[in-house]
Amino acid sequence: MIDHLDIEASGRPRLTKTRTIGRTYAFIIGAVLCVVLIGISSSDWGFPREELPFGEIARARGRTATGVKFYLYSDLDWMSMTCNDGVLVDELVKPQRDGFPFKHTDDYWFLKAALHHPWRVSDPEEADLFVVPALLNFPMEQISFSRRQCCVGDLCNAELFRYTDTMLAQSPWFKRYGGKDHVAVCSHYGCPGQLALWRNIQACNTISFEENSMRGDRCRIATTYVGRACVGAPSEHGNSTAIARQDTFVMVASMHPERPSFRQRGEFCEWAKSASRVGPYNVSQCGPGPQCPAVAQAQ
Repeated sequence: MIDHLDIEASGRPRLTKTRTIGRTYAFIIGAVLCVVLIGISSSDWGFPREELPFGEIARARGRTATGVKFYLYSDLDWMSMTCNDGVLVDELVKPQRDGFPFKHTDDYWFLKAALHHPWRVSDPEEADLFVVPALLNFPMEQISFSRRQCCVGDLCNAELFRYTDTMLAQSPWFKRYGGKDHVAVCSHYGCPGQLALWRNIQACNTISFEENSMRGDRCRIATTYVGRACVGAPSEHGNSTAIARQDTFVMVASMHPERPSFRQRGEFCEWAKSASRVGPYNVSQCGPGPQCPAVAQAQ
């Protein structure tokens, strides 16, 4: 519900490049765990849910601990994508660059991590899981808001969704279980409506926009926004100066009180302020404003 990956109440530093990329690995592991445990317990894998032997559950959990082999489709070079009149996606995701909402670049970091992940295999016959490498957040931004183009070769915007959906329809690995062992990322706020148009992408497990569910018998894991590092802020690593964590809670977000769907943000701030009046807590900021240094100083 928050705009900038900007709640900090855990006592840990947040907005650093190392932690941003580290979250990508957490996405992959989380998706792997969800898909393997759900997939192996389905009747399509030979075990009705109500009769799943305990040993099979244990073996599935064991595979997630030791490494689940995944195959990455390579029909299209998604990392060659260009947007906004020819800007390469590698340039577009730099935190200091304007032209794309950085918080929605988790599909890029997911793919970048998957390309070099030690669990990746080149033979689909060996795979427990199939990763769809489509960078769908980028064209989704153009379709829903920017009205410009993101392209891979001659395929742009909605054509990239169509290509991905058709590729899955033709894949023998997708058809084998109807997408139950496939994972894709589409976590832009426009994705829920757009994916309703593409049956095969919808049939994959997804890293999604603000959804944690088993809707449609598929695992939907809500994304966390990608954060920007505070320029000049002390690092959590090395011998740098320690951050003074004097605030219990902070939330930096656009409030939009005129929108019913944003009402919970205001209610959340009222709850936090009420808690600070009856307990040993304090709220430094709850609402619009700069992230730095407020987020870094929260406990």
